[in-house]
Amino acid sequence: MLIRGRSTSVNVKEDRWYEAARRADPVMLPNLRTGRRWPIVVTCAIVIAVVVVGYGLVFWPVLTGRPTSNLPETLIPLLGLAFQRSAALLGVIALIVGALVTHVRSHWQPIVGALKRDERKSVRLQISGEDLVDYRRLPLIVVIAKQHHQYIRTLVPIYVAALLFTISWALLSDDAVAHYLSLGLATVLLAIGAWMLVTFRRSDAFVATHADRTYERTDAWDLLVDDLDEKERLEGLALGTDDAASSPSIAKEPRHDATTDKRD
Repeated sequence: MLIRGRSTSVNVKEDRWYEAARRADPVMLPNLRTGRRWPIVVTCAIVIAVVVVGYGLVFWPVLTGRPTSNLPETLIPLLGLAFQRSAALLGVIALIVGALVTHVRSHWQPIVGALKRDERKSVRLQISGEDLVDYRRLPLIVVIAKQHHQYIRTLVPIYVAALLFTISWALLSDDAVAHYLSLGLATVLLAIGAWMLVTFRRSDAFVATHADRTYERTDAWDLLVDDLDEKERLEGLALGTDDAASSPSIAKEPRHDATTDKRD
């Protein structure tokens, strides 16, 4: 009974990894660009500048001991309105474009969702370099790292939009409680941003290190592709577009060479 239970446990574990592989089949990120630091530097610079300028104006009296009346009267409201409109525009564009790109290229269904908690932790530690790599499943783990990479790239504009909207709330409000609530929410967002940055850098380095690994799709994917090809072929036959397959071939008349038709 012990051997049977152990065998059943192994089969269930393999089924989970096979389900993860099945989820990885439609992920199409073969030419993922890695090692680029300037987008990270630009994003971090924008975030730091927005936080410093926004909350510097909100807490101007606390920081300098001077009233906000010393500042131009329309500076804070206009800046808050600009942050608010920019957040709305960036958020809408990021949701539309990011959702389409992620769905087409890497799909929203997370690959690690098929694994148990300890297995997901093992994958995360392997990607971060804190655990030994399981070379049997390395191609699949590379695809998981690519999906994480794409997810974070998609979420960064939404994250910046959320931060802009949070700061604009403080700039457009005269309530001190709203100012401190906005500051607390921005602190949480900055902590999330730091986590995203670390995860992105680790995924980027892991993908760059194992860029030579090629993922081979499962048999289920091959069967799905064959079924789709067959459906397209049948639709083509129904519409009469596949003439070569639906009509008999026409026998060609033999060519007569002038040299062979000469009579003695």
